[in-house]
Amino acid sequence: MLKSIFKAVAVSAVAAVFSIGCGGDGGNSTGGGGGGGASGLTVTGLPDSEIWWVYVFPAGTDISNYVSFAGNLTKVEASNGGGNTGNLFPLARWTAYGPDGTPWKGSGNRAVLIGEGMAAYPAYWATVNFSSGNATVPFSSFTLVPDDNTGGGGGGGGTPTVTKGTFTDSRDGTSYKTVKIGTQTWMAENLNYAAEGSKCYEDNPSNCATYGRLYNWATALTACPAGWHLPSDAEWTALTDAVGGAWTAGTKLKATSGWYNDGNGTDQYGFSALPGGVYRSYGYFGGAGNYGYWWSTTETAAGYAWYWFMNYDGEIVYRNNGYDEADLFSVRCVQN
Repeated sequence: MLKSIFKAVAVSAVAAVFSIGCGGDGGNSTGGGGGGGASGLTVTGLPDSEIWWVYVFPAGTDISNYVSFAGNLTKVEASNGGGNTGNLFPLARWTAYGPDGTPWKGSGNRAVLIGEGMAAYPAYWATVNFSSGNATVPFSSFTLVPDDNTGGGGGGGGTPTVTKGTFTDSRDGTSYKTVKIGTQTWMAENLNYAAEGSKCYEDNPSNCATYGRLYNWATALTACPAGWHLPSDAEWTALTDAVGGAWTAGTKLKATSGWYNDGNGTDQYGFSALPGGVYRSYGYFGGAGNYGYWWSTTETAAGYAWYWFMNYDGEIVYRNNGYDEADLFSVRCVQN
């Protein structure tokens, strides 16, 4: 659902931020579009909320439901970065890495989505005309986005069968817990194989013992032992569907301890997800204890691939592609 995407925007300084802004008709150039200053949006009659997020897309982008929206994350133009009044400006330009801090100067029609609260859901959309750089729109003109999809697809049909076991990696003798959830058998621990280029969080071996190692995407593709593989995006989707949908999968898949601020899960299926954090390719470690990120095999563009992640303060399993393949995430292997 939209909630699964926008939660990532609201809560994580480490997670890639999905923001929205209004670019000029010619693109996301600071000099493009109309108006001499930053473009903004005023929504009249906006219901009270702790915070509102606004996201702007090029004209013609269909954001009337999650399925079409999810395929168009790269078309996000700008964001207000969250605001708690109806006066949602200025809007900041959007890049592949999030808002770049410069104002969006745009004009013309744009598809606009606004989301309520820290989860940015419920979400509402409308076509807005920024004819003079800014726009004033009544909240009544926004349409509620249907609550019919999750970040990884719809919910599953019933409680899946669960079978627990163990597996020993013959390469280094490491033993892993495993769990079969429905038709898939997963490692119930993050991979901790010392492949070349992998790292312990903050280069501390004790973090490898707790969270497993972190891998860039290319290394992750071949890091799993024989008989196992890095899951595809579709296999991650199948997992979240099997446990009832991505909306609540985080709570069900997170371990019962190890998450910041008691953001633990129920570990209902024995998946025992732990927050191993991330290593950015420019030399920054962040997020251990707060966030867990796991690669998939599925690329979305050159240098980018889908990954799935969980937050300490959310029940959702999120799907994103904002980090590049040179960054290091955790790996969960699934059996062939």
